[in-house]
Amino acid sequence: MVGGKSSELYTFTVLPLIPTKSEVSIKLIALSPRFRPTTFDLSGDMVTLQLSSRDDPLFDGINRELLFEEEITSRDDLLSFGADSDFLSHSAAYLVAKDSESELFAGFLEVNLPTNKDTNNNGIPDFFEEGLALASSTSSGGYWDDILEDFGNVDATWSRNANTPTGQVAISMKNPEGVGTFLEFQSEFELITYAGNLDYQKTDNQIAGPVSLELVNNVGLDLENELNGIVTFEISNSDHLELSAGKLEGDNQLSRPFTSLTHVWREDSRYFGVLEIDLSQSSNKEGFSSYILLIEDLSDGDGDGIPRFSDPTETVDKPNIELTRNENGNIILEWDDSKFNLYSSTTIDGEFTNTGSTSPTSITPSEDKKFFLIKAKP
Repeated sequence: MVGGKSSELYTFTVLPLIPTKSEVSIKLIALSPRFRPTTFDLSGDMVTLQLSSRDDPLFDGINRELLFEEEITSRDDLLSFGADSDFLSHSAAYLVAKDSESELFAGFLEVNLPTNKDTNNNGIPDFFEEGLALASSTSSGGYWDDILEDFGNVDATWSRNANTPTGQVAISMKNPEGVGTFLEFQSEFELITYAGNLDYQKTDNQIAGPVSLELVNNVGLDLENELNGIVTFEISNSDHLELSAGKLEGDNQLSRPFTSLTHVWREDSRYFGVLEIDLSQSSNKEGFSSYILLIEDLSDGDGDGIPRFSDPTETVDKPNIELTRNENGNIILEWDDSKFNLYSSTTIDGEFTNTGSTSPTSITPSEDKKFFLIKAKP
């Protein structure tokens, strides 16, 4: 009863009706840590050591990247790629110089990262999870020095406090027989992370929407600070997605293409994959191109343990729409705004009885967009 008058209820089919956009958190975590230059005493002289994923740091530029070189196709790969002594996970060219003089030593080193620790069992190695501390962990590898034409073994000890991207590493480069030390130094490494949101819409077999990311806690890096674009996932099943090839735009609208990613797997409320995309700003310092793609969705509307992001049972059927005429002659259109958006170009199939018209004269959304006012002819 409205103003002493009865409200009449009408039901119509409303098209087009689409699921409401949903939002999930998304991160890109570089699988290549960044090494800061380190200065140390070498036989009474102060020298500086730098790493680069470029073959020749003097001519190709120094980007301070310890390059990731493995292939990740499963959660188990992500937690074990640093465990194989025959296939070392990371490598870099090194350059040791005194002041501005030419190099004293230059060569190539390979080393595993300690990635087999996952203390909270969430699928991300502690090494790459900034919020967790990395307890002192050791790994090994080898080196080849171009100037001395000699090779040997590498021992590394890593650690990092919780809630910081910066950790410490002590590296010892030993002679082949393990007797004596060629170089020994301490340095700092940094984790590189982009974080943001993905606003998506989902159909039966596809997820798509705009993504926005920002570089976190790293000032002065030769990398894009912001990334924006559209991403599309094909849904194989609730535990397996495929990311279609696409592109993101950086700070200056420079296109950053990425190839398709066929392995995006789910672990509880998280989705993982390894995305290849070059985000360096300088052409002569390209690098940092392998990233853990991490999506987290804590929503689970039907309580089946599968997040809404990939749950095939959390679909939105087209409902009946309730329209009620009030005392002013307006017809109010209502629906569940937690599940649906209604385009302003909506058409209505059916007749308005008792209005003298087969269609409304206008459809106007309310300010909070929770309902439409449909004005019918008198």
